[in-house]
Amino acid sequence: MATLLEYIFASIGDKRNPPATDPTGAVNWERGYTPNYEEDLNSGDDSAKAVERDVMNYLFSVITENIIQYQRLGLPDWDAKTPNGYSKGAIVLGERNGEKIAFRSLTDNNTAPITATSSWDEIWTASTIYNLIGWPINKNYANSAIPGNIPNNIPVIEKNGLYISATQENADTLLWLPEKTPGILEVRTWKSPDGNIYKLNRYLTKDGVIYSRGYTNEQTQWRKSSSFNDSDIQNALNSKFNKNDVVQSLGSSTTQVISQKTSTDLLAKKDSPETLRCGRLNILPSTGDTILNIGGINGSAGIEIGYVTKTKQSQIHDVGSGTTLLIPQVNGTLGLRNTANNSASGHWICGDTGIIFQWGFLRRKDAITRIDFPFAFPNKCFNVQLTLERIDGANASNISVGQLTNSYFEYRASSPDLAGAFWFAIGW
Repeated sequence: MATLLEYIFASIGDKRNPPATDPTGAVNWERGYTPNYEEDLNSGDDSAKAVERDVMNYLFSVITENIIQYQRLGLPDWDAKTPNGYSKGAIVLGERNGEKIAFRSLTDNNTAPITATSSWDEIWTASTIYNLIGWPINKNYANSAIPGNIPNNIPVIEKNGLYISATQENADTLLWLPEKTPGILEVRTWKSPDGNIYKLNRYLTKDGVIYSRGYTNEQTQWRKSSSFNDSDIQNALNSKFNKNDVVQSLGSSTTQVISQKTSTDLLAKKDSPETLRCGRLNILPSTGDTILNIGGINGSAGIEIGYVTKTKQSQIHDVGSGTTLLIPQVNGTLGLRNTANNSASGHWICGDTGIIFQWGFLRRKDAITRIDFPFAFPNKCFNVQLTLERIDGANASNISVGQLTNSYFEYRASSPDLAGAFWFAIGW
């Protein structure tokens, strides 16, 4: 057996740390003791050197100090001066909360302080783990299970936490379990101001059965709280849900329900034969404007009935023509907007009735002159009125309308010196 060192060599003696290198051949860390120390000091050779007492003391002191560290603690202390840092996986001792604790390096070239949790991982001991998860102290933790020697009443468990019974064998040895099934025990303990001790134990088996019991100065009996498994859930559903109540068509029943297929076939189809009946249908947008598209998808065709949030105005938009009808924000009957061309040969169209006025100016070319309307009346031209530009001399002759169609009329004037005339036509 190796000798257990009790003292650090030359702990109070003279010590000198040799240099890293030395060009004169003196002792140094890089070459150690050079051949110069083998030369006879009495030979007259100036390069011969004697062993320095203080350097030898330093070397033996460092060696024995590190050996004692390993013999007593098993690991070296963390040192910020470690060249190039610690390798990944290196284990050293560091202080946390005034206690020596083992740490493992998580990175290579690790120069971070021992308190840096991203660079150093604390290595937990078994007692640390037991304390953190709240197991009873001074008990047998064989097989990572609840101690088998805990009596039927559980006041000896003073700490809060979870106590796991991992195997069937463990469960069989614990006489105080509510049933011989592996599971998890949860313990909660507190003391009231009047000095009473209160405990709550809850045991969950691997099959989903829950037991609970309380303790107020004395232990109560286990009580089964609930049990959940696939068969229990299925039985509960079957008792509450009758498949015969599911129908495959719409009707007036207040107790039957329709299936998912019926909902898809009848209500979700675009060509559903069912009539939608409602007293009021409210459509609210998730964001932006409200748009109801009829005859297309996402504005691809048809018309869109919309409400513009920004202007607070309703409108009807025809996708095909790109025209938009704004709904007036006044009371009254909705009609089309009147249109007009206010030029010398212009027109006016009533958007509500369709009545059309057209007008212009003409000059005689012959006894009968054809005058084309700026555009043809869609249905019928009722009449054309003529007014001479002026009345003097030959302009006293009569003028009249001959043939009248939807696209033109004949201007009749016998005198070749007749002035021009204004015309006015009415139709629809």
